[in-house]
Amino acid sequence: MYNLGSFYPNYVPRKNNGMVFRSEHKTLVEIVKSSLESGHTVQADSRGKRSYWIQIGNVPEIRRSLRRLGMKNSKKERVFPKKINGELGRDLVRGFYDASGRVSVTNKYAIKVAFQFEGTKFLHGLSKFLEEHVGVERKYPYDGRTLMYSHADSWKIYRFMYGNLGFIKEKGMYLPEKKGAFPKRKRIPPLSEKRKIATYRKMESASKMLNDADPKKVAKKLGYGTVNSFYRAFYRHFGYGMREFYSQKGRL
Repeated sequence: MYNLGSFYPNYVPRKNNGMVFRSEHKTLVEIVKSSLESGHTVQADSRGKRSYWIQIGNVPEIRRSLRRLGMKNSKKERVFPKKINGELGRDLVRGFYDASGRVSVTNKYAIKVAFQFEGTKFLHGLSKFLEEHVGVERKYPYDGRTLMYSHADSWKIYRFMYGNLGFIKEKGMYLPEKKGAFPKRKRIPPLSEKRKIATYRKMESASKMLNDADPKKVAKKLGYGTVNSFYRAFYRHFGYGMREFYSQKGRL
């Protein structure tokens, strides 16, 4: 599934059941080459563009499999595959991120993950999948070509993509430089003294309320606009997230 994810933006069909896989990341092309057991040489683009590619001829079975998974000839018509579960989707999303995603750090602390692709249908399918399996809040691309996520959603996507890191490293199904683009730890902006006092009081109440109520109800009762803003305040105050909190309480 990792290779499939990387194919959506980088696969180009050719005549006589051939295909080209092109990427600016040479390592990604080499991963695809190895998985296909291809003896073809990875070529550098001779037009002065920073990209690498392999061309393989007469692979009708691969072409048919790709079509069944939504890989139309036109990138604009490609669609996210149906009935993909969370575990398979984890590899597919990471492959697509390595091929076409980026992460940026803004305002000295916040991160944003963005997926760029001209296939609007695919991005809509991806956004729905991430909403259902990862719990992100953004539902639609901003401009038809870019699917960008907030700081909180970006960390959810990170944990989803790299949740089985040991296996990923063993199989070589990731680009270390793309994972390394995420900061090593969450950078939390400083609070004013007034906000610190208000947050302290809220968090002390929250730690008691969470014993009998779920986080969404607690967030609403304490006046937070979204459950994610409550999660950020909780992490800032205690230094750990909700999962660790419940683990300490013996509820996981």
